Amino acid sequence: MPHLGSSVHLRALAAAALRPEPVPATAQAERVAIVSASVGAGHDGAATELGRRLTAHGFVVDRFDLLDLLPARIGRLVRDGYHRMLVRAPWAYQRVYRSTERAGGGGPLARALLRTAEERMLRALHPGTGVVVSTYPGASRVLGSLRLRGRLAVPVLTYLTDFSVHPLWVADGVDVHLAAHAVPAAQARAAGARDIRVCGPVVDPRFRPGSARERSAARARFGLPENAPLALLVAGSWGVG
Repeated sequence: MPHLGSSVHLRALAAAALRPEPVPATAQAERVAIVSASVGAGHDGAATELGRRLTAHGFVVDRFDLLDLLPARIGRLVRDGYHRMLVRAPWAYQRVYRSTERAGGGGPLARALLRTAEERMLRALHPGTGVVVSTYPGASRVLGSLRLRGRLAVPVLTYLTDFSVHPLWVADGVDVHLAAHAVPAAQARAAGARDIRVCGPVVDPRFRPGSARERSAARARFGLPENAPLALLVAGSWGVG
C-alpha cells in the first residue's frame, strides 16, 4: 500500500469526516476504509455517518465489520454472547468493564482473539487505501498492532464513539484519535493518546438543535412543563450506559 501519512493528508481527512455538508469532489478521490463492529448500533451508526460525509467530500469509502474478519463463526458468537450477558447478567458486564479498565486493556484471551483478525484485515483492505478509520476499540487494536509492526503503511484514525473513554479505546499505533467533545478528548489523553482532535458528534444531519418553536411543540407533545429544565438520558441500542 502507498504511504499517505502526511500531516496535511490527515488534516484533510479529519476535516472532511467532520463536516456534514458536501464539497466538490477532487479530481482523484482518495480511498478510505472504515472498520466498525455490529455490537449494538452506535459503532455502526458512527461509521455510516462518517462514510456518508467522506463520500460527499469525494472520498471512496470501503466498510468492514471486524466481527466478519474473525475466523469461523467466532464473530457471531462474540456478538450473541455479549448481548446475552447484557440481558441476563448485566452485573457480569460491569465486572468485566471494571476489571479491564483497571488493567488498562483486555486480557490475553482478548488479545489472542484480535490477532486472528490481522491477516484477514490486511487481505480485506483495497491496495489503494490511503487511510483506515476505526469506530470500534477492537478494530483500533488490530489496526494499531499492524501499524506498530510496519505491516500497515497507511495512517489509522480512531473515532471515539463514547463520552466515557475506556482504556481499550486508546490503542498503541493509532495515529489520530477523534473525539466528540473536550471531555472524552481529555480522557483519551489521560489513557495515553497523543494526537487528539475534538471534532464534535458524528450523527445524521437530521439530529440538530431545534428552534424555539420546535422545542415548545415537543414539550407540548410529551406533556412536559413549558419552562422547567429538562434532562435527557441516552443509552445505546442495547441499553448499555
